Amino acid sequence: MVTLSMDGAHQLGSLIGYMSNGFSFAVGAAIADKMIVRDYHSICLIFVDFLRSQPILWGRIYLQSGTKQRVIAGIYLLVQWMFEISLYTLSFKDGHTFLIYWGLEAYLRNYLEVLNAYLAADVPPGQEVIQHTQWWYVTMWYWLTAGTIIYWHIFRKILYTVSVYGSIPAILFGSTIWLLIHTEKAQGVSRTKEWVWYMFGKALLVWSKSFAWILNTYELSLAYTSVQIPRTISGMIANVQKERHARNHLPYYQYSTLNEDYGEIRLLEIEPGTFLSGIIKANIRYTYISNPIPYEALSYRWGDSTFSEEILINGRRFAITKSAYDLLWAQRSRYKARLVSFM
Repeated sequence: MVTLSMDGAHQLGSLIGYMSNGFSFAVGAAIADKMIVRDYHSICLIFVDFLRSQPILWGRIYLQSGTKQRVIAGIYLLVQWMFEISLYTLSFKDGHTFLIYWGLEAYLRNYLEVLNAYLAADVPPGQEVIQHTQWWYVTMWYWLTAGTIIYWHIFRKILYTVSVYGSIPAILFGSTIWLLIHTEKAQGVSRTKEWVWYMFGKALLVWSKSFAWILNTYELSLAYTSVQIPRTISGMIANVQKERHARNHLPYYQYSTLNEDYGEIRLLEIEPGTFLSGIIKANIRYTYISNPIPYEALSYRWGDSTFSEEILINGRRFAITKSAYDLLWAQRSRYKARLVSFM
């Protein structure tokens, strides 16, 4: 027989309470949006504000639980937020969808606030895998949902326009062509039939261009959500990871002397930015001016020195100006390492 302590029972009761509150707010927002007129759509967003405070309460349970409980809590958070986003997206009127109003960055910012204390603690490496997995599924789900909604929204408007404004003219035009073809067939003439095939080819060309535009729009939206949004999330994660215990205990990087007689220079090799990697990592490489490797020239002292950031060089901390940090962040590629002269 399994028994619960008072603390465990209290946490379980709070857990069930937060679950019911989250779902009730989501369902309430969907129903309210269906009942009110478009001009008062902002009333529904009050429910969103209530929901945005739920993860903070959830974080207390998440941080005080064991490893297995944290995994369960994380999975529930993902399921709950997916359900809520689906309801808002499907229930809001055109032009007032959840995706447009809040966006991924504002919504997932609460997730970082919840995990801030957790990430700042001395966390075993295994826990990082759980956190990164959660972020991966949240981002991928949003990416697919946003792209599908944008694509379906455009396609639905085309279908609606064609069905409403094109059905009656199409029926009349088709009936007229059918009569002309049969009349000319009786007279031994086929001019209308050739003209119909010609116009049919033109119509196919126009439709193909229209659908090509739809697909391009869809691909652009997917490109934005798959490139720009993960980049934004990485920046948000970087702000949290600055306070991590493991990183703060790393030693600072120390320069080694260069062989100036032979024109030796040092280059900074910026490692590719992996998915959701908020820390800039780099390695030092040495070359000679007489036979240099292709590189870009930057300065780690560029900008106001009163605002500083840290990067990792050869696994050690290294302080640079905020301006130089932003420049490295912009220069870092997700696909290959880049060589820069960091003087």
